[in-house]
Amino acid sequence: MTCRPTLTLHLHEGAGRGFLLTSLPTMALLVAGCSSSSSPASGAKDAAADTHVVKHADAGDAEGSTQTSDAGADGSAGNRGDAAADATGDGSTSTNDAHVSGEAGEASAPHDGGTPTDATSDVQDSPDATTDALADAHAPLDAHAATDAPVDSGYDAGPPALRFIGRTLTDGTSVDGNGICSATSPCYEWSGTQVVARFSGATAVDFMMSDYGSYFDVYVDGTLQAGSPIIGSGGTTTYSVATGLSAGATHEVSLYKRTEASSNGRTIIQGVTFPNGGTLLPPAAPAARRIEVIGDSISCGYGVLGPNATCTETSAYEDHDDTYGAITARNLGADLYTIASSGRGVYENSDGTMTGTLPDIYGFTVPYVGGGVTPAAWNFASWTPDAVVINLGTNDFFGSGGDPGQPFVSAYLAFVKTVRQNYPAAYIVCTNGPMLSGTQYTTAQGYIQSVVATMNAANDKNVAYLAFPTQLASNGEGCDGHPSVTTHQLMGTQLTSALKTALAW
Repeated sequence: MTCRPTLTLHLHEGAGRGFLLTSLPTMALLVAGCSSSSSPASGAKDAAADTHVVKHADAGDAEGSTQTSDAGADGSAGNRGDAAADATGDGSTSTNDAHVSGEAGEASAPHDGGTPTDATSDVQDSPDATTDALADAHAPLDAHAATDAPVDSGYDAGPPALRFIGRTLTDGTSVDGNGICSATSPCYEWSGTQVVARFSGATAVDFMMSDYGSYFDVYVDGTLQAGSPIIGSGGTTTYSVATGLSAGATHEVSLYKRTEASSNGRTIIQGVTFPNGGTLLPPAAPAARRIEVIGDSISCGYGVLGPNATCTETSAYEDHDDTYGAITARNLGADLYTIASSGRGVYENSDGTMTGTLPDIYGFTVPYVGGGVTPAAWNFASWTPDAVVINLGTNDFFGSGGDPGQPFVSAYLAFVKTVRQNYPAAYIVCTNGPMLSGTQYTTAQGYIQSVVATMNAANDKNVAYLAFPTQLASNGEGCDGHPSVTTHQLMGTQLTSALKTALAW
């Protein structure tokens, strides 16, 4: 058993960003514990020994105190799984696509327009070459390219750190049997969450994480890598995310979660390493603009890469990176937090159930936990968006078999008021998804517009309605009749324009 030297790690909490930090320019960073098993093949990483965590209070800490605690949790790392297709383009494929859904804290969640799926493993095949091509067709992603502070701007990034864009849990909670969510092993679930490493002097970079079947895109310096996606292969595994880099340049690598939160869709980040040497740098400045999208499977990107409306959804066909929310964030240079889950309604889910709706799980940092564990509450004061987009209601109409009626209006209004309470100054956009048509579409539109009118009449003029039109068959459809890549692009263009106008962006 081999242990690395002790590392000193710092957790800085500010403006809603959770950072894993180290003051040492080492090759192996941010790993906790000591490997208790021999490495089965080359590339396996030993875990760091006897890790120490220091929490630095800043302006966002009420007490302004400094707390110190040991985090010597045992951890081991294995090889990059055979199932993971990495950014080196080795052409490997996966049969470990465990795409599941679940009700908050339990086992299942309804999908839009379909039957709730069981949370036990549902193994599916990878997409064909056509879908692979679609998956690699994203516009270049640099979530803060338009707003990053230059080196001499005076932005104080603090010590070296990973940057997280999306809700992460670091409070020491054991949400299931897969590991502890701590400062040295942050957990996250929601679609579109990103982990960003900025570094220099490295020709390659690896991420060490525990994940069971999620799909991830990899961006290097804002460019999607041809080998994406990486697929979580279970347990603590080291994934090669970028190779062939210039050691003389500063680089930024982003690991982008394509698939949605589910009972086995949790990701635990346990370290970043530079196998050929390198130094982790302070993160770039966060984006000056912030957007939160609240929705269902449409906002998750369910089925977006599917070849037609009748295809069977798999994780390989789901891609948040191609959604209207992600497109809008890229267009506007904004950081994006997406809080969305397939099959959820405001009042009623797609399977007709009234519990576990999106408002029921909206307040959780990670929504899916093991039996008997209460999900950790999200601190809404830690990250405040400029704009919130609510795209809900499709499942309420599917679940009711027609018209959910006044209870839907009441539930929707209550939820908008909750969002307003959480974000007093945010611009709130209420919209309806493009999967509804005919009478259902016009009825949903009328209900949502009445909620907006009620908020406006109560002197809240910062709530508006935006109508995404019914999708056209000529633009193609994804699995189970969900919006296609083309439809999402049209929606992203429409939302981009609306936010630019309303917020003078």
